[in-house]
Amino acid sequence: MKNGLLILVAIGIGFVFFATDFMKSVEGDPSSADYTVTPEEETIYKYFKDGASGNKIFDPAPLTIEKAKEFWDESKIKQEMMDYFPKFDLMKKYVKLHVATGDFLELVLSKISEAELKYQTGKINYEEARRIIDNL
Repeated sequence: MKNGLLILVAIGIGFVFFATDFMKSVEGDPSSADYTVTPEEETIYKYFKDGASGNKIFDPAPLTIEKAKEFWDESKIKQEMMDYFPKFDLMKKYVKLHVATGDFLELVLSKISEAELKYQTGKINYEEARRIIDNL
């Protein structure tokens, strides 16, 4: 009885290893993926740092405003900020947490404020306000 149980356990363990190996070969093993970061991605990632609380911070200080805008447009931080639209106060708080102090932060905050003022006074509609913020 004991030997039969041991053989059954050994067969079960062998099956688990076989199934796991088979799944890795079908799906690909992410630990062995040969993904290389392109030079462009390397450049973008240099300007995103980890903050003290674990959040990502965009720090475009050494960049020109045009290059900072380009990287900003491609960032998840911008996408997440736009998810708060039209809650302008939350957008400003989010930007202050995720963009390093400097000229670019002031630019983003001023565009949010500009869109907020025009939107709340009825000079522009929802889409126009979103476009102002989306296109720095």
